[in-house]
Amino acid sequence: TTPEELALTDFNAALGLAQLKDLPSSLERRSELESRCASQVARTRHSVLSQPEEGVLGRIAFPVILESGMREAIIHAKKNGVEAAPAFERAVVSNPEFPAGICPSAKSLALRCVLFPLHDRISSAEARTMEKVLATLP
Repeated sequence: TTPEELALTDFNAALGLAQLKDLPSSLERRSELESRCASQVARTRHSVLSQPEEGVLGRIAFPVILESGMREAIIHAKKNGVEAAPAFERAVVSNPEFPAGICPSAKSLALRCVLFPLHDRISSAEARTMEKVLATLP
């Protein structure tokens, strides 16, 4: 008999093929959501993490650089039913023992960048809620 874990490779391959078929529409939906979210953040004092002159971001999440505390922004999002998480939580620069003087800009960014979900399965109602949260970030 075949070990159960080997069957997972077949399932993962089948899932990957199914997702590849939907890739163009998935990327289009994510791009649309990203644009709508960016327009809401533009109305605030916060900014969007961007990648100038190097193409587009991976569109797996929507990163926002806060001008206020990350904790308050995450609480605000969760109160409104929107998932938010620190972008660089597991990065070396986020370790409390990391010498901040070496890379002060990186340390500052790690403390102020929060991620919001950006996937093609977000409903229109969920997208509107997320836009409202982004437009009213503390």
